[in-house]
Amino acid sequence: MTTLKEYCEDMKVSSYKLAKMCGVSQPCAHRWITGKVAPTMYNIAVITQVTGGKVTALSFVPEIEYVSPE
Repeated sequence: MTTLKEYCEDMKVSSYKLAKMCGVSQPCAHRWITGKVAPTMYNIAVITQVTGGKVTALSFVPEIEYVSPE
């Protein structure tokens, strides 16, 4: 699973370019990349499409530590 930040770094995509590809403002795309704000489900679908499936909805789900039931 690739995070949006990793994708942008690997593919040399700036927050400005991501914003243009997704149809949002540059500050909005920057907040997605830095993880300050999660995109809406619609925007996650757009991100998945523009990244060719490399970034999916699972990329935005925080890791949950598994606690074994006692």
